[in-house]
Amino acid sequence: MRTFVAITLPDDVRTALTDAFVDAPGGLRWARPEQWHLTLAFLGETDRGAEDVAAAVGQPEGPLELALTGPGRFGDRVLWLGIEDRPAGQLHRVARHVRAGLRAAGLPFDDKSFRPHVTVARAARREVTQRDVGWTQARAPAMAWTVDALHVLHSHLGGGPARHEAVATIPFRT
Repeated sequence: MRTFVAITLPDDVRTALTDAFVDAPGGLRWARPEQWHLTLAFLGETDRGAEDVAAAVGQPEGPLELALTGPGRFGDRVLWLGIEDRPAGQLHRVARHVRAGLRAAGLPFDDKSFRPHVTVARAARREVTQRDVGWTQARAPAMAWTVDALHVLHSHLGGGPARHEAVATIPFRT
């Protein structure tokens, strides 16, 4: 099962982004709102259960105060919205905690550098352009929210777009 540890977006943020992107440009594959999340560690295919992953992560200190920042793109394939924390540095601390716990438990994960973002669209019939970034910048709402838990998600592939299912919750230690 494809597994990852993530922060999910609250309903009010999803709703505001959905409303903002209602007339999104064509030619891109826009992610469904229920799929929007901030990945802290991607484990990929693993046979370890969600409980094992949650136990390895343990409880990081929290809660976190997060906010949407401007959009950007990864090459010409991915359009994203940035996420920042307040005070700065707390989100990276939580990501390091998650990854250290996975590493200590011997759970392999994608160890590329952590860049806090939510993927909102991918290239489909055309490339993601700077114009798409500008369009997204003009419409994305300024929003902030409090995060009090992380989630272990499973990604179900096949039969259409991937579906992410929260299979375990990891509350913050306060």
